[in-house]
This record gives sequence, structure tokens and C-alpha cells, in this order.
Amino acid sequence: MNLRIAKDASEIISYENPNLPLYIARGRMSNFSNMKALGHWHDDIEVMLATNGNFSYDVNGRKFFVREGDAIIVNAQQMHYGYSADGSDGEYLCVLFQPHLLTGSQFILEKYINPIIQNPHITETFLRRENESHRAVLNALDKFSDITRVVGNELEFLSVALDFWLKWFNLLQAAPLVSYEKVDSGIEIQKRIFAVSIRRATSLKCSPARRAVRPAIIERSSETELLFVTGVAESAD
Repeated sequence: MNLRIAKDASEIISYENPNLPLYIARGRMSNFSNMKALGHWHDDIEVMLATNGNFSYDVNGRKFFVREGDAIIVNAQQMHYGYSADGSDGEYLCVLFQPHLLTGSQFILEKYINPIIQNPHITETFLRRENESHRAVLNALDKFSDITRVVGNELEFLSVALDFWLKWFNLLQAAPLVSYEKVDSGIEIQKRIFAVSIRRATSLKCSPARRAVRPAIIERSSETELLFVTGVAESAD
């Protein structure tokens, strides 16, 4: 099993109801090839709760070791993937939803939702059960465990998601966060790195006497064109 990834590295999410972007599923790291999911991003908020054992998570290159009972919340439009760093087959509960579904009020959207999803400094929140200040959010997330599927439980899902959002918002408000400022997202940085790498390779190939270029190494799968670029130029001397 692996994720369906588009050419821009965004995940193609299979919602139970295509008209309602809510998703909940249980799984384990062994569901993925080599116990590692493909790197991806999406507009949804993602919650990964470790229900049995542990797993690791990468968000924009930052690595987290998620133990049983802990969770990681990934903000919208962040590059991320889960994997097993130690070979253990950790089990998880995965929840995805688009935050605009929590309200039809522009006031609520601008006061409680946009300050999170539009703040480039809030890329993820790592929650540890042993941290007392995290428990309110984790207890809210635990309620998702009672939901077996979205269809037929839409209002319950949204009710739990709204309670979770309140607890998460309060936690972030209490933390010393940097105020919002316009900066490039992780996705745009990834795209720009790729563009610069291609331009550099093209220009250097025009001057073979000066340098030889090792082509960019691009992680690929049968379902994606580009995930990461690690190309470098090497001296031919």
C-alpha cells in the first residue's frame, strides 16, 4: 500500500464522501512499502495519533519520534510523511479534515482558524502524553477513536473536531508563537529548489570545461513525478 500522490506532491485523498472532505482511518507502518509513506502535502489538517507502539514522522525535514499515546498535528500545506525508524510496526489513527468545515461564520474563520492555518510558523504541533499542558488536546483527540467511519457519523466527527480545535487553539495561544508575517511555505521552497537545480544543471552543461554536473537525485514512485531534489554540482578538476 502507498499513498496516491499527484505531480505536485499533493496527496489525492479518498474521502468516504467526495463532497465532504473528512477522513478517518486506522493503520500501521507495515501497510507502506519499506515501512515508509511517500512525502506529500494537502490542504487538510492531519492528526496522527500513535495507538500501539511508535513511529516516526517527518515534517518539512524536522523529525519526530511519536510514542504510544502521543500525537502529531500537521498544519495545512506542509510536506510530511510517516515511517518506521527502528523497524517497529507502530499502529496509528489518522484523521484529516479541511478546517473551513468547522464554521460558516467569517468572524469565527478569521478569529480562530486563519490565525493557525495562515501562520507559516505553525507547521506542526507535537503532543506528548507526559506533558501536562498537552493532555487537554490529546484527550480531545482520543474521542476520534470512538468514530469507526465518517459516513453516518458526520456531525459527531465535526463535533469532536471542533472540540479538538478549541483545545489546540488554546494551547497555541498560551505558547510563545512568532506573530504572522508573509513568508514562503515549505511547498514553495521545495518547488523553488527544484527550479534552481534544473536551471543550474542547464547552465553548467553549456560550459563543460568549467564543471561537470551530477544530475539531481529525485525520489520517485509509480504515482509521483517529484518528491524531493538533492542534486549538487561537482568540480571536474
